[in-house]
Amino acid sequence: MRSLADHAHWRIPGWRTAMDMGGSVDGTRDNCRALLRDGQMVVVFPGGAREATRDRADRYRLQWEGRLGFARLAVEAGCQIIPFGSVGVEEMFTTVLDAGSPLLAPVRPLARAVLGERGMRDDVLMPVSRGIGPTPVPRPQRLYFGFGEPIDTSLWAGRADDDRAVTEVRDLTRKAVEEIVHGLRAEQRDDPSRTPAGRLSRRAGRLIGHAVRTPRRLLH
Repeated sequence: MRSLADHAHWRIPGWRTAMDMGGSVDGTRDNCRALLRDGQMVVVFPGGAREATRDRADRYRLQWEGRLGFARLAVEAGCQIIPFGSVGVEEMFTTVLDAGSPLLAPVRPLARAVLGERGMRDDVLMPVSRGIGPTPVPRPQRLYFGFGEPIDTSLWAGRADDDRAVTEVRDLTRKAVEEIVHGLRAEQRDDPSRTPAGRLSRRAGRLIGHAVRTPRRLLH
C-alpha cells in the first residue's frame, strides 16, 4: 500500500528521504491517479494536516469539511473505498500548546520560510506536546485498528465532476470511519491491558491465582 502524505513533508531535508523510503508519496491528485492506474492500494487521510494539528477539544473528531478530493478520485477511478480507523496514538501525548495558540505566533514566519506557502496552506503548526514526563517520547499505549465494509463507488460512475455525488461518497465514508472509531474507543475504554502497567498487573494476578489454585504436594 502507498500512503498519500501532506506536501510539507517533502520540504524538509532528510525527512523527505525517510518518507520516500517508507513508500509514501506527495499527496497530489496526479500521484493518486497514477497509483490507482497501476492497480495499487492507496491510503488516504482526508483530514490531512488539519487533523494532525487539531486542538485538545477535538480529539478523535474527523475534520473533513470541504474535503472532497479523495471521494472524487475514487469515483473517477471506479475503485472501492475501504473505511478504516485507529485509536491509541492520541493517548501517547498530552498537548501543552494547541496549534493555534498565540504563543506559537513567532514561529509561523520561520515555518513558512521552511515549508513555503504550499506547505503552510492551512497556516497550521504542529501542537507542542509531551509524552513521558516533560519529554517528547510517546507514552506506551496499545493501538486499536478497525476496518469497515468496502464502499462501491461504481454506483456514482460518471459523476466525478458532480459535487453532490462526491459529497454523498465522502459522507458515507466519514460515517463509516466515525462508527469504527467510536467502537474502538469503547474497546479501548474497557480494555484493562491497554497500558504496560495494566498488562503487568493482569499477568501478576493470573500468576497469583494459578499459585493459589495449585494444590501443594504432601511430603511423606
